[in-house]
Amino acid sequence: MNPITQPLRDEHKELFPHVESLRLTGDAVSGPILTSDARRLIEESYTFLTHHLIPHSQAEEQALYPVVQKVMGAAPAEQSLIGNEQGKGQAAYRIRSDDP
Repeated sequence: MNPITQPLRDEHKELFPHVESLRLTGDAVSGPILTSDARRLIEESYTFLTHHLIPHSQAEEQALYPVVQKVMGAAPAEQSLIGNEQGKGQAAYRIRSDDP
């Protein structure tokens, strides 16, 4: 029997390797020289954030969080999650604005 949350779990499972690549991008840009590989990782990270992770997060914010709030009465938890989603958008903006 599949739990009702299985589609969400599957989608998160697909996103996880890409989220891990964000860490690798951070490692690649921490050195004194921005290599062509690092620039490629920056572009891939930006694309992932703006075309996949942020839209996914916004969809969760609009569809999932209100249901969680209603079922659990968890407004503070929802606000924490929304703040996390806004942080992703700010990170994407910083990636693009810091790109030389």
